[in-house]
Amino acid sequence: MSTAHTPGPWIQGWDENFPRQTVIIEQETNGRILAVVDDNDEQDKANARLIANAPELLEALNHAHNSLRTFRNVPKEEQEWTSFDDDVMEAIERAIAKAEGRA
Repeated sequence: MSTAHTPGPWIQGWDENFPRQTVIIEQETNGRILAVVDDNDEQDKANARLIANAPELLEALNHAHNSLRTFRNVPKEEQEWTSFDDDVMEAIERAIAKAEGRA
């Protein structure tokens, strides 16, 4: 899969050019700054963690989607696919499309 976003891994760190109460999200291999997040409270810290782990979350969603799609192709008499599984598949597809800029 080819995506337009900066490849991971992304990391959280500090940069002396920014205020101490700021979290920097950067690409691990070259230090390219991707986001700057305030570090004023627990919600800000949680936002920074979510942003920093976005590439891994997208990769996991893609793996889950591929697994579900493969299962869906099992002959009907051998599968136990439910409407709940359809809902999960649709939610995964929507999330991936948004992350890849297709929605």
